[in-house]
Amino acid sequence: MGRGWDSLMVRLAYRGSGWSDDGEQAAVAALLPALPRSRVLDVGVGAGRTTSFLAEAAASYIGVDLAARMVADARRRFPSADLRVADARDLSAFADGAFDLVVFSLNGVDCLSHEEREAFLRDCARLLAPGGALLFSTHNLDGPSFAEVPSLRDARERLAKPGTAAKVEAVLALVPRLLLAYRNAHAYTAPRPAGDGWAVVPLRAHEFRFVAHFARLPEVRGSIARAGLELETAWSRSGAAIPETASSYDEPYAHFLCRRLSS
Repeated sequence: MGRGWDSLMVRLAYRGSGWSDDGEQAAVAALLPALPRSRVLDVGVGAGRTTSFLAEAAASYIGVDLAARMVADARRRFPSADLRVADARDLSAFADGAFDLVVFSLNGVDCLSHEEREAFLRDCARLLAPGGALLFSTHNLDGPSFAEVPSLRDARERLAKPGTAAKVEAVLALVPRLLLAYRNAHAYTAPRPAGDGWAVVPLRAHEFRFVAHFARLPEVRGSIARAGLELETAWSRSGAAIPETASSYDEPYAHFLCRRLSS
């Protein structure tokens, strides 16, 4: 975890503000009524994208990230926010029940190993006050392949179109991405642990520089329950709620809103 996240190109990619997608907007909208009374811990805050809409709305706000340069970027953007360098794998500095809301956005939890994810979710149950909420997003193992050679599928579709111009365009679009993937070949040679309903695979984002944890919907539900949390609602990236009876969904990732049981 943390390897490469401080690089300039990755930091530039995380300097945005506002929602990542419609699903995140729907999830945060569900939390808005309680935010003015909420003590918020924003994990994996990066350059402060979520700080832009959580810090001012919350009763209190702490943002943490493992990447020190990312945190420095966030501090420059939000000098009044409480932003700290900290590891999601060790949140022992925070007391039991210290927060009403924990957020880990943009599939940040997928940077953790399978065992570390399970421990993080258990730790969230500890950190949350009774009835408190956890919002996180995670990659879908049943979704579009993120392990495919970059743009290869798109290139095949373009090459199938008639006309020389379309074929030249396909090649020109593919070559630089292939070169970047070759530069980041360690992602393909890294160990790829897998289990029942989850796997670690190269991540298409950032030209396959990283590997990430992917899980099927039943496995995500199971990990939430094992942590002592209760799943309230899940939204796909498009903003559609995922039915409780669904066993899978077609999008790359989803957002999960969980609660710590009151008792």
